[in-house]
Amino acid sequence: RWISINTEPLRKSANRDIAGVVASITDVTEQRAAGEALRRSEEWFRAVTEFGVDAVTVVDREGRITYQSPAVARIFGAGAIAVGSDGFSYIHPDDLPLVRHLYAQCVGTGEVISGTFRAYDAQGQLRTLEVVARSLLENPAVAGIVVHARDVTERNAAQ
Repeated sequence: RWISINTEPLRKSANRDIAGVVASITDVTEQRAAGEALRRSEEWFRAVTEFGVDAVTVVDREGRITYQSPAVARIFGAGAIAVGSDGFSYIHPDDLPLVRHLYAQCVGTGEVISGTFRAYDAQGQLRTLEVVARSLLENPAVAGIVVHARDVTERNAAQ
């Protein structure tokens, strides 16, 4: 069992001398176990996402990036895509109508959408991406569109 002990001096009202101590003891075993479970869960999530091949990005209802996995930096270059930025701004202009259509479909219907389009990396080079996205806007834990993107640039060039 884990306990927390808090103490406060008990003072005489006339001269503020300490007359004793008031102590409270609280069992914090459950809180400690919950904190440990959360730490393990966060560690597991980091391990899974840190070494993932696919980039995972979450965008809000307006298309602003709210989360990106470490794979985003491996695919596009460090700092190429910033959290808080407009996700549509990285898309090749010729592919933007398709991407906006798929995005609106995903937001409007909640169905899983997929497509292939091009986006710019940190050096301004185009990367071809296969993308699958699903709306989790109604899930308060996520409140966004979850986008899984795989870089298929080299594979397409080899074909």
